[in-house]
Amino acid sequence: MSKINLIETVSIAELRKTIPTIGETLTPVIVSEPGVGKTSLLKMMEEDLGDKYDYIYVDCPVKDMSDIGMVIPNHTTKTLEYYVASLFKMDSNKPKVICLDELMKAPKLLQVIFTRMMLERMVGDVPLPKGSIIFATSNNSSDGVGDSMLAHAGNRVCIMKMAKPSVKEWLLWASESAVHRSVRSFVASTPSCLAS
Repeated sequence: MSKINLIETVSIAELRKTIPTIGETLTPVIVSEPGVGKTSLLKMMEEDLGDKYDYIYVDCPVKDMSDIGMVIPNHTTKTLEYYVASLFKMDSNKPKVICLDELMKAPKLLQVIFTRMMLERMVGDVPLPKGSIIFATSNNSSDGVGDSMLAHAGNRVCIMKMAKPSVKEWLLWASESAVHRSVRSFVASTPSCLAS
């Protein structure tokens, strides 16, 4: 990923509209510095799209193989079958909106599994319901917090750099999110506190 030159940045408001538009067929991987609101996109999409979807948050760096699914013997057929973890709510036939949070910090073996999910809309060997949306988040590789992506995966996703919100945008969000007024007042009077 370090070889990719990202010139344009996209606002969180633009991403909120873009991800549902392209996320069924192309996986956007949203990168930015830590703490600017990438993960909150899942909640925003739930507010926008309602109960048509199941919303699934995957904290990629802390997962292991059994958190995604397992191969289980079927004694009747004498074969192995893939069972998907309950995290993915496959008992519901609703399409899913899946946020693969901190994807580029996931163990490499899981990145392979997540790559299949991003490219083929499969959890292991089990297809996601038609219309499922997948997006991922991660930090800038230049931040030095351990983010890297398998080259073959990075070539097949849409890497989008998220713009850091302005003070005005942050204050609007903070007001809507019931952030205490003393905190909002401090940020308004000391905008440098949001500097990188």
